[in-house]
Amino acid sequence: MAKNGFKVIDSDLHVMEPPDLWQRYIEPAYVDRAPIGLTRHPRDLGVKVEGLKSPSFSSSATKRISKESE
Repeated sequence: MAKNGFKVIDSDLHVMEPPDLWQRYIEPAYVDRAPIGLTRHPRDLGVKVEGLKSPSFSSSATKRISKESE
């Protein structure tokens, strides 16, 4: 779609960043505090920041999600 010659992209594209995004691109001074993308199951949107996982899943929920995506 275009408006006044500009291409328009819907902001709800739900782009998923690669899990190692922060480790690859953060400034070296902050690498030790960078979020880490999780790969508990396919299309995992979780991150670990300073040892805390968000969102947190029980191991049984993670196993169920993995099986559903196969």
